[in-house]
Amino acid sequence: MQNIKKTLKSKRFWLGTVLPFALAVAAAFVARYQLEISDGVTANYMAGQWPVYAPLNALTAFCLTLVVFALCGTAVFLLFPAQLLGLFSASDEMLAFGVPALRIISVTFLFAVTTILCGYFASGLGNGVVNMIGAALRQLVVLVPCLWLLIRTMGIEKAWFAFWVSEVVACAYSLWATKKELRNKGK
Repeated sequence: MQNIKKTLKSKRFWLGTVLPFALAVAAAFVARYQLEISDGVTANYMAGQWPVYAPLNALTAFCLTLVVFALCGTAVFLLFPAQLLGLFSASDEMLAFGVPALRIISVTFLFAVTTILCGYFASGLGNGVVNMIGAALRQLVVLVPCLWLLIRTMGIEKAWFAFWVSEVVACAYSLWATKKELRNKGK
């Protein structure tokens, strides 16, 4: 019994066993739903089954992915940022800097999932550009200038809010572009 308690308290157990397994399971779910959205939408749209089958699968995949990954990820990053950073032996200085950063960034997970899934959905309808532009907005076009501006005007502590701006802009674009793609397909 002592060995089990000792193992459960070990960082090596969590980093070497549990974390890789959890990441593999998460990756399998994400890959499965990404395929469901992009390939399922394309196949069913081409087969003329669009009104019944494809939206149901896309909506199911969207909701499951959103709830399971975005909300759980947000909760973990909001509630346990020090423990997450502790897995990497973060110093006190890093904890002071990283804990607020993880909490601020965690709120953007919901927007990121929406952006990514709208991109997959639009790709399934034959427009992969929506996915590419959404990713570019999230990771480069909006984020980098916004980071620069916030660091210059408010300091490094407030720079993390640039993630909020970039994710909201990318999410709004992806929702608009996907809706436009659906309108263009006449559905």
